[in-house]
Amino acid sequence: MRRNKILKNIKIEKIWYGGVWISTFSNGKKIIVKWGVLPESVVDCRVLKNKKDYIECQLLKYVRLPKWLEIIDKTNLCSHNMILEYFWKKWCDVGCWWCKWQIIPYEKQLELKFEVFKDSFRYIWDNVKDKIENILPSPEIFGYRNKVEFSFWYCNKKELSEDNGQMITDDELFLSSIGFHRQGRWDQVIDVNQCFLISKKANEIYIYLKNFLKEFWLPNYNQKTHEWVYRHLVIRQGFNTSQFLVNLVIATENNLAKRYKTEIQNLKKAIKDDQFIQRNISTFVITYNNGLADVVKWKDIQIEILQWNGYIFEKLNIQWEDLTFRISPFSFFQTNTLGAQQLFWQAVDYIKAFRSKNGYDYIFDLYCWTWTIWIALLKLGIWKNLIGVELIEEAIRDARINAELNGLKSRSYFVSGKAEKIIFWDENIKSKLERIWLIVVDPPRDGLHKKVVEFLINLKKKYKYDLLYISCNPVTLARDTKMFLDSGLFELKVLRPVDMFPHTHHIENIAFFN
Repeated sequence: MRRNKILKNIKIEKIWYGGVWISTFSNGKKIIVKWGVLPESVVDCRVLKNKKDYIECQLLKYVRLPKWLEIIDKTNLCSHNMILEYFWKKWCDVGCWWCKWQIIPYEKQLELKFEVFKDSFRYIWDNVKDKIENILPSPEIFGYRNKVEFSFWYCNKKELSEDNGQMITDDELFLSSIGFHRQGRWDQVIDVNQCFLISKKANEIYIYLKNFLKEFWLPNYNQKTHEWVYRHLVIRQGFNTSQFLVNLVIATENNLAKRYKTEIQNLKKAIKDDQFIQRNISTFVITYNNGLADVVKWKDIQIEILQWNGYIFEKLNIQWEDLTFRISPFSFFQTNTLGAQQLFWQAVDYIKAFRSKNGYDYIFDLYCWTWTIWIALLKLGIWKNLIGVELIEEAIRDARINAELNGLKSRSYFVSGKAEKIIFWDENIKSKLERIWLIVVDPPRDGLHKKVVEFLINLKKKYKYDLLYISCNPVTLARDTKMFLDSGLFELKVLRPVDMFPHTHHIENIAFFN
């Protein structure tokens, strides 16, 4: 089938992980439609790629909408979301990339995610179907994110006139967009004034800073030419401590940015003196990022603290035990605070219910990040000691701080490196393997490295231990679960999806093995 061919009246049948919607030809070949398709709808689409097993398409328009959409009150939708009228227009250039599912009722979202979760295990379904529990909903479906990253966009007058039929003045060139990237565009940003996924207070801070920063006439960074100044604005919130961290990311070393040294100094002084910032923002930092990549973190960055000490605190209550965490500009922390509290509370319940032996000695956490369930397990007295492994050295430093904040410093040993390598050469770990009764893994989306799976299987042959697997990707969890079960050494006790990211396709998951 040729590229750009128009396919008519394609019925959307199901969804796969990653927000990919599926239809099927009569010959069994799959049609994949990415991004904003609604389930149970009929669409026209354009062929982008023709592969051996599937055809990748772009949505053109809706022929028939799903019946359940009639119950949606569109007045309560984010104005930057994919409102229905836009589907008949230029869909790719409207709607930010975050909450594509906001137009779907939350009960329907949970139903879809549960189906995606179950479908991920279709190759081993008979071995897991009796162990699956229903999806755990998020405690909050709006205003739940504790971190938001806004991008600045250097508007090009010619591009704007071509895209929108509008012209902007020279003054507006320096007051150009800050918000979220347009769907499918790395080089354009939607100017937003509100985000439904962050709190009312975070939105208030964002709007104030958006207007505040415009007053200094510093041009937004041009991602195409790698020139000018403003790059990103990151806001982090401690939901249970009411603390806010703001990280303004700027470039200063390109030729055009160097013209604005005086203005940048004036900006920093104004930030320090501003009464709103002093009252509402706990700590304010500037990150100098002169790398080419359009990311907040880069290897050559420098951080300058303008207010307080560069970090905030957050608290979680797990099994009625209060835990404290320090969050710095680049710390990893689950973006749904109340959801994380619920996730780890549930994980502790499973450990208590399914652990194979009481009186455990060591927990072995192979992806300990800056914090994880290990803090709760140690503080609750379920285990005595921890060995934590994490690739990122900064995360290990934060993990040590969080252990000390919770009175666990003497009971914790951390080492930085790749889990698949360090488990073989670290003598301190090797000497304690026989005393490890629980291993915790919370890997990235790619799942466990094959060598880590092999290590866990070989360790299981020698020592009896339980395995808690927390995953952000049901597909790789299913893959790894199959390897554990195929070894004949692990017994799956429970599988459960957890919704940590309402209005998106992402799914968190818990699995426990004896």
